[in-house]
Amino acid sequence: MGPSTRKVFAYLIGFYVALAAAAAISGSLGFQFALALFAVYFPVQMFLAMGIHGVAQGGHCPLIWNPCVITLEGWALLILFWVGVSWLLAWIAASTIRAWKSSRSDRPDL
Repeated sequence: MGPSTRKVFAYLIGFYVALAAAAAISGSLGFQFALALFAVYFPVQMFLAMGIHGVAQGGHCPLIWNPCVITLEGWALLILFWVGVSWLLAWIAASTIRAWKSSRSDRPDL
C-alpha cells in the first residue's frame, strides 16, 4: 500500500515551509522573492479576470510588477486556492505512487 494523500500533503507543506524559511534566512531579493511575488499576485490577477471582486483594494490590480493591496478576503481566497492546489498535487502524487507500487507487486522478480 502506498502513502496516503494526507501524508504526501504534510510532506508538501513541509517542503513549502522549508523553501520559505530558506528565502527568509537568505535575505536576498533574488529568485525566491520574485517567485513568491508571482505566486501571490498571479492568482489575484486570475480571480479579478474571472470577475471575483473584493480580492484587491480598489477592485483592480494593474500588473504583477505594480502590486496592489490584497484585502483580507483576498488573502483568505489565496490561502484556500493554494491549499487546494497543494491537496490536488498530493492526491495525484499519492495515486501515482500507489499505482506504481501495485504494478510493481504484480510482476514477478526477474
